[in-house]
Amino acid sequence: MIIVPRVFLLFLLPPFVWAWSKHYLDDANTTAWTFDNNYHSLTDGRAWGGSYRDASQGTTSTGTLDFQGSYVEIYGVTQAVEGAGCHIDFSWPGGSTSYRYTGVDKAFNTFLARASGFDPKKVYRVSFVEQSDGCYGGPDYAIVYVDDVAAAASPAITSLVVGSSEVKRLTGTIVGGVIGGIIGILILLGVGFWLLVRSRKVRRAQEAPTAFPAEPQTGFDNRISLRPNTLVIPEQEKPANNNTTNVSNSPPWPQLYQQ
Repeated sequence: MIIVPRVFLLFLLPPFVWAWSKHYLDDANTTAWTFDNNYHSLTDGRAWGGSYRDASQGTTSTGTLDFQGSYVEIYGVTQAVEGAGCHIDFSWPGGSTSYRYTGVDKAFNTFLARASGFDPKKVYRVSFVEQSDGCYGGPDYAIVYVDDVAAAASPAITSLVVGSSEVKRLTGTIVGGVIGGIIGILILLGVGFWLLVRSRKVRRAQEAPTAFPAEPQTGFDNRISLRPNTLVIPEQEKPANNNTTNVSNSPPWPQLYQQ
């Protein structure tokens, strides 16, 4: 019986079944992002795309993110004045979350929120509100994850998912998934063939007849009995009897002593 690890069974699925792709939406993408006048665009080489949004002090800043995908993650820049309790509240159809921070050092690529459970064939909106009393920073970019199986049945992917700079990323991900799937299937077939050949060799070795060793030569004449206290000599090897005296004519033992 051939036992194959379960992980190899994944390669039996078509490559696109387990292919996911992700797409970046920078804060400069005005098709996806909207910010009210309390958000300012600041440039910094450490931010994604070289810029991020910073909320005005002492105000409540709001904005939205429109996307099309299976789920989305939002990242940003955070910095708080010592002792200040800063937070950004996010909401979307069917869910909400809040991110709170107190770090006084400016932090880039900070994970702010994740929203999931969406139909990749539809467009969704995430709204956010930032209380900027003693707080700096704001959203920088979002990563949209797309289930390529579900998205394959949808119309052409809109600019809400893929900007002009992200098209190559999507194509490369799909091509990479297909190539990886083909290689995985070939590896699985090779392992299965090797296990099959190996099991057949083992089975043949177990079914082969056992060769018994030849009976050892003792060096004795088979005509001689080896029973204790018995020696049988063949007739042709008995010595000739030259004594012609009839033993029966000898006087009996009592007569020898009658002198």
